This record gives sequence, structure tokens and C-alpha cells, in this order.
Amino acid sequence: MDEKLTVNDETTKQEDIKSALYSEAWEQETEKKERDFLPPYFLQNYLYSGNQEILSQAEEFVDMDQWKSWNRMIMIETDKNFFDSGERFFLEALSDTIHRKFYYLNIGATQSLLFFSDVYCDYFLVARQIYQFLKQKYIGGFYVGVSRHFEKMQEMPTVLEELEKLLEGKFYNSQKNVFSEDEEEQYRRPTESQDSQIMQKISEDIRRKDPEQLREHFRILADKYREKNKHSAMYVKFVFSSVIQELCQDQQFAEERKLEREVEKLYRCSNMDEVLALTEGSIAQFEELLEYSMKELRSKIPAVKSYVYEHYGENLGIDMLADRFDLSPGYLSYLFKKETGISLKRFIRVFRMEKAGELLCTTDKNIVQISKAVGFSNVSYFYRSFWRYYGCSPESYRKITDKK
Repeated sequence: MDEKLTVNDETTKQEDIKSALYSEAWEQETEKKERDFLPPYFLQNYLYSGNQEILSQAEEFVDMDQWKSWNRMIMIETDKNFFDSGERFFLEALSDTIHRKFYYLNIGATQSLLFFSDVYCDYFLVARQIYQFLKQKYIGGFYVGVSRHFEKMQEMPTVLEELEKLLEGKFYNSQKNVFSEDEEEQYRRPTESQDSQIMQKISEDIRRKDPEQLREHFRILADKYREKNKHSAMYVKFVFSSVIQELCQDQQFAEERKLEREVEKLYRCSNMDEVLALTEGSIAQFEELLEYSMKELRSKIPAVKSYVYEHYGENLGIDMLADRFDLSPGYLSYLFKKETGISLKRFIRVFRMEKAGELLCTTDKNIVQISKAVGFSNVSYFYRSFWRYYGCSPESYRKITDKK
């Protein structure tokens, strides 16, 4: 009997311990949730009210040194209820993509804010990277806005108001998805090589499939960071990982696993030489791919030339020709020059001038008729083009050739 009581007592004791442990864990979890809830609660209230008393109330629950360190905000807006679900996975994927430390604040189903502390950083480039990430990973329309630099947390409510006005630009410019308070200021400083400006040029080079210009703009970026500078090693890696990501935007070069592998390798680099070598290796692979694809497309160049010979009197814009031969305008221009040694635009102009000279010699058509016959709707422009090519006016050319 005593033995049975002892067993029951032991069982009750174990259950009491389990209950106490469960209660303690529950309290700790509750406290954690409260701690996690309070900072964004105070921050959002302060941002939208501007009430300085909230800062005093928040001091007990908030790391004010963190708030004071922030100097930039990036706002993300979307046209659907995006930020109400899958937030943790979204933040993990975003962090893995931009490799930057940030504080995240969900301010609604369609809006969120990121807060950054780095001083030496081109945040327009970061915003472009965020937009590319969102466009690739998720369905819907996304817009990203970068605030101006600020130094005091007391400025944040005003900065947020400016940021919201900035993103209203999406209603007036449907082709634009990334907005920046500093964008105009950056472009007024041509002596400074802004990372976002260089990356824009690199992106255009890749889209046009122009490896020569791609190499040149990569060299500018490499020269900027080859020597020791004020930027952190992580930021420098972020900049050059952006080059690799731009390369992988190209459909022929795109491969998600390849992108992840190359970016992961880049972030493991221990010095600048390794970063540059790896990035340059990706550019070399892109060039090889272009060269390989050119072998199949070279046969289109004689067809393009034949079309120009037969339709020189019509509209021969590069966009039209590219569409007709199922090529991108940039790639057609690159391929044509690579194969012929002359740009497509110049080839068309030269052929038209040769035909104009021929018509002046062999027909009695007046200058206006000849201008239209060789594809010039503007006679004045025809005159200028003819003079640059032959060194004389059409009338003088006709007189000279008549004497011969």
C-alpha cells in the first residue's frame, strides 16, 4: 500500500514539474511575443504621428541606439495583399539576395519599410536589386522607393511622408518601378561614378548583347573598387554580385542554380582580386554563349542585307528589321557589325547615298523625288546626308557627273 502511494506521489510530482515547465515556457514565449511586438508598434505609431513623447515611452522596450543608427528607408509597395502571408520566408529570401542588414517593418498588407544603417552605399542599386528579386520570385506589380539620407530619428516621420509622395510617381510613370529621392541629384554629378548608373549601363549592354561596352563598363566598376576604399567588403561583394545577377537576367544565360552557385562563390571570396576574377569569369562565359549563338544566326545577315537592297526606299528602322528577322534590336546591331565591320545604320545610309548618286546620274528626277525614292521623307535631312557623304550638294554632283 505504502509502495503504491509512493508511485502515485512520484507520478504527481513529475506531472507538477512538467506543468511548471510548460507554464514557464508559455510565459517566456508570451514575453518574447510582447517584446517582439512592442518595437514595431512604437515605431509605426511614431512614424505616422511624429509624436516625440512616443520615443520616451519606447525607450524601455526599444534599442534606441539601433533607431539612431538608421539613415535610409526603402519602401516596398505592391498591388495585392502581399505582406500578410509568408513574411518569414520572404524576409529570409530577401536577406539572402541583397546580403545587407536591415530592420523590417510591416505597415500594411500592401506596404512595408526597410531601415538601413550603412553610410557608404548606393541605395538606388540596392532598391533595383530588391525590385529584380520581387519581379523574379513573386507574381504582381511591385514598386520600390528610396528615401533621402537622414541623420536624426526625429526626421523619420517627415522622411516617410516624402517617401509616400515619391511612390505616387507610379501613377504618372507606368514604365518605372524604382524611385529615389537622390536620383536627380546623382545624375547632376557626372564626375562621380555612381554604382547604380554604371549598373544601368551594364544592364543595357547585356540587353543589347554588346560585350565590348560590357567590358568597358565592368572595367570602370573594377577600377573604382580595385584600391582600398571606404566601402565595406560586404557592400563591394554586393555590387559585383549585381553584375552576375544582371548577366543571369538574359534568357539564354539564365539558370537559377547557376546564379545561386556563382553568387555564393563570390561571397566566399577573401579578397578583391578573387571577386574581380570570378565576376570576369561570368562575363567571359556570357561572351562564349554569344559567340556560340552567333554561329546559328550569322546566316540571317545576308538576308538582312538583301532586304535593305530591295526595300531601301521604305522605312528601315533597326527595330522593324529586328522584328522581321526575329532578333532583338541590340543583338541585330551587334551581330551585323561583328559580321560586316560596319554598323547596320551606317550600312543603310551608305547604300541609300549610293542609290541617290546613281539616280542623279541616270534619271531626270528632281531632288525631292530622289530623296523620297531612297527613303528620306525630309529633303533637308537628305541634303545634309548627301553633303556629308559626297562633299557636295546633289545639284553639284549631277553637274559634275554630266560633264564626265
